[in-house]
This record gives sequence, C-alpha cells and structure tokens, in this order.
Amino acid sequence: MRLLCYNAGVNITVRAFASYREALGAARLTLAVAPGATAREVWDLLRGRYPALDRLPAPVAFAVNDAYVPGETALRERDELVLIPPVSGGADAHVRLADGPIDLTDVVERVRHPQAGA
Repeated sequence: MRLLCYNAGVNITVRAFASYREALGAARLTLAVAPGATAREVWDLLRGRYPALDRLPAPVAFAVNDAYVPGETALRERDELVLIPPVSGGADAHVRLADGPIDLTDVVERVRHPQAGA
C-alpha cells in the first residue's frame, strides 16, 4: 500500500469529531503517509486500521489546514486533515417569514430541546 511509509513519509495530523473521534479513540492523531497521499486515501487507510470507522459513513467533506478541499487533494508535510462527518438533527421544521428583524431569543426558544447536542 502506497499510503504508509514510515521512513520517507509525510507527517500529517488527523482531527476527528463525533462518531469518527469515538471510532479512532482520539480527537487527534499523527500519521506518516506517502508523499502525495490524498485526503480520501488517508480515510481509506484509517478505515483499514480502525474497523469501527468501516461501519460509519464516509466524510461528507474534508478540510486541510482550515479550508474545505476535495478528497483528491494531496497532503503535504505538517498538513492537518479534518474529517467532516455527516450531521443529523431535528425532526420538526420551523419556518416563519418575517418583514422585520429576526428575534434571536424567539428562534432559540423554538428549537431548544433537552436532547439537542449543538
């Protein structure tokens, strides 16, 4: 496999959130990958190393150094790759048209729920 190359590798950091973090057992880890390895290839590498990831959907997006990038983006030394998980939430839709300023307190009260995580 071309991705893993301990002697001549490119060192990157991977950040994970939500279910990805749980599957990896850490919010952040450091990997040595082959020069030119892409964000999507790193995801595939991680799935091979952490079987719990294989049961999760693929990232909806990747970010490298705080910018969204395509999965085909090649990674460089000291890049930080962020795996953006799919998000879910809410069963009820709240729609209201307004002619004037939006009352933020009203909006928060309409969507407040004790089981909401965000």
